[in-house]
Amino acid sequence: MTKFGKTILSARARLRSLLRWWPALAGILLFGLLCMAFLPYPGFQNDEVLFAQPLFAGGDTLYTGRLGGVRVPLMLLDYLGAWKTWVYAPILKHWPVSVDSIRLPVVLVCGLTLCIFFQLLHSLHGRRAAIAGVLLLATDSSFLLTGAFDWGPVAFQHFFLVAVLALGLFFHRTGRLWVLFAAAFCAGLGLWDKALFFWPLSGVCLASIALAPASWKPSRRKVLAAVLGFSLGALPLLYFNATHHLETFASNGHFTLAEFPGKFQVLKQTWNGSILFGYLINEESAANPRAPETTIERYSAALHNAAGTHRTNWMTPALLAALLLLPFFWRTAARRPMLFALIACAAAWFQMAVTRNAGGSAHHAVLLWPLPQAFVAVAIAQAGGARWKAGSWLSGALALLLLAGNLLNLNQCFFQLARYGAAGAWTDASRSLYVGVSKLPAGTPLMVADWGINSTLAVMGRGRLNLNVAIDPFKATVPSNGDRQAARQFFARKDAAWVHFIDSREQFSGINGRLARMAAAEGYHKKVIMHIADSNGRPVFELFRLLR
Repeated sequence: MTKFGKTILSARARLRSLLRWWPALAGILLFGLLCMAFLPYPGFQNDEVLFAQPLFAGGDTLYTGRLGGVRVPLMLLDYLGAWKTWVYAPILKHWPVSVDSIRLPVVLVCGLTLCIFFQLLHSLHGRRAAIAGVLLLATDSSFLLTGAFDWGPVAFQHFFLVAVLALGLFFHRTGRLWVLFAAAFCAGLGLWDKALFFWPLSGVCLASIALAPASWKPSRRKVLAAVLGFSLGALPLLYFNATHHLETFASNGHFTLAEFPGKFQVLKQTWNGSILFGYLINEESAANPRAPETTIERYSAALHNAAGTHRTNWMTPALLAALLLLPFFWRTAARRPMLFALIACAAAWFQMAVTRNAGGSAHHAVLLWPLPQAFVAVAIAQAGGARWKAGSWLSGALALLLLAGNLLNLNQCFFQLARYGAAGAWTDASRSLYVGVSKLPAGTPLMVADWGINSTLAVMGRGRLNLNVAIDPFKATVPSNGDRQAARQFFARKDAAWVHFIDSREQFSGINGRLARMAAAEGYHKKVIMHIADSNGRPVFELFRLLR
């Protein structure tokens, strides 16, 4: 064969290899387009931008270290590391704070997660499972919205989980020590990013011990590679706990069974796509709905009018069907990946369910993703591999049906978000609030008197605003002497302006009334500077001064 012919054959082989990835690329593209539709609507939420505070003057960091004479953030909270802060440091140094600079990077991280997830399922159970899995995950409203707005944070948690799974599978098949090192390094980074990564990580470790015990057979070289990789990845977290009396576990390692029923309900709602209504997305009872303005809003409204309300997807019956089919797949290639996902999910969620004051929100439950989608996708693929003619067509139809359910649920989310606005602290009025406080005289002390305001203003102002958190003295129903003394000091700040949510939007219930009563007791009265409304024209914030 001529050199030209060999080149043509090589090019064809590379093209076929690329074409093998087209479903993953299609899923990632679909995910990206859906995210782009959602991104502009909610304002920044306090926890969404918490990671960025240390990058600007006055930003709060729980723990910092020194690197070459420069202080660098290591931990933001006792369970939340500064990994995301490190990733964003070069981005926000050269890119203004905006919806794009804050949200697009995590959308890209979620896209990488989808890519690895596709390859993982392809390796475990073939192309059909990979296609079903990536499409179901890309259109899952809980995955898409918690990832795109990343207030958990969860985007890197998903990425590190699938990276550990993919590398772990590669190590199981090859035994290469550098792969084990890389898997352990990703596990350590995941724990530093957020200590709650221990839940899914321990779940997948338990599942692999149960189904692939040979991979865990110890040897000096394996142990050394794993310990070195993990220690390097989790080094800031390990150092923090070594110097702070195991603070991460001491503060968060408390257990109870009393929260079990409520957390199961949260898991169910996260899985069926209804969890974010009322939290991120305003209900249809919200005042002043907006008429559709853009082309996509008009198409969304038309689809909603034609298809009706879809607050849930159709994944719950799919999960139940997959569970019922598992015994019939026992002697097939689907058994091991389905059992792996099931064991890992059960072990991870049990820890979530018994940990006090954790696991009760969507951004906790979604840490199990994409294990449930893998379970369902493998079941769909195996059903299509049944030895009867209609099997392939049936599995394809089931996958498309579930995809349609996901898209209808996403459309419901978009329709309500566009028409009724974002809920709670996600309000887009935060943008107008920043414009309003920016018009105050330079250096004006701004007393922030409710949760959900400080971090958003700090990041949008890149640390230039004189922000002061004035919440603690007004939390208690009956203020202590210490509360009254702290309040007097806040009231005495010369030329200070105050900001809080209006009464009906309070994050800490009753905090406005307690502030007003304590101010009146000290001889102060409120002078309103302005009320700030959201894009639906509803008042959200109140900016005022306290005068004698």
